[in-house]
Amino acid sequence: MNAASGLWPARAVLFWAAFAFSVIAAWYGLLTMGLGHAGPLTELGPGMNLFKSLRGSAGYAHFTAAPYAWGALWSMWALMAVAMMGPVAIPHLAAYARLGARSGRTVPASALGALLCGYLAVWIAFAALAAGLQILLAGFTLISTSGVANSPWVAASLLACAATWQWTRWKRACLVRCQNPFAFFLSCWRGGIFGAWIMGLRQGLICASCCWALMLLALVGGVMNVLWMAGATALMLAERIPDPRHRLRRGIGAGLLGAAIALG
Repeated sequence: MNAASGLWPARAVLFWAAFAFSVIAAWYGLLTMGLGHAGPLTELGPGMNLFKSLRGSAGYAHFTAAPYAWGALWSMWALMAVAMMGPVAIPHLAAYARLGARSGRTVPASALGALLCGYLAVWIAFAALAAGLQILLAGFTLISTSGVANSPWVAASLLACAATWQWTRWKRACLVRCQNPFAFFLSCWRGGIFGAWIMGLRQGLICASCCWALMLLALVGGVMNVLWMAGATALMLAERIPDPRHRLRRGIGAGLLGAAIALG
């Protein structure tokens, strides 16, 4: 925002419009993949049958997440990363723009784009690893070809792993940095477009360290289950609200552990 006029520069408006379009398009792509699943929607996880009425629409090509189709799975996880982690990045993008405005300068849209690209590059790399993990688990028939845990103990193990991570000091340290984007930028500021990209990479690594376990719970709720994705996104956004006593972080851990015990 221009500090003198208080008006958004046209390029900034275009950046935010393109950002919003990309996130919405990613969600639409994920829903389309789910509706194009060759089998019953119930195979994609709890709640997906609610979209049954949309399935009769023309234009949904069949999409089967075959156990060894790494490229297709990577694309699906990458879309999931953009759809889910794009909104989580908004506080950092806004903080970066505000710091520029406070110094009397307008942050160029290219720098905002570089920051976002660095951030998402980490998550797209994570998507490649997640796709590989899905292939590995499907190879041992621990999860279905639709990306859902085949047995309660597999789901319980993933839930217990995520619950344990919620209570570690590493999760706490990463979450504190995610909750304070201004402090992050002030501590590791780099100028220019390349500097913005480097800061995006660093923030992406911190965010991935914070949220990787929650993301992998897609293997419990279903990797094409958009209802699970929406709930997980809301949860990760809520975690970004400053919480000095970390009650939400611990509460999420307790809830995940309770679910693991119930399933086990």
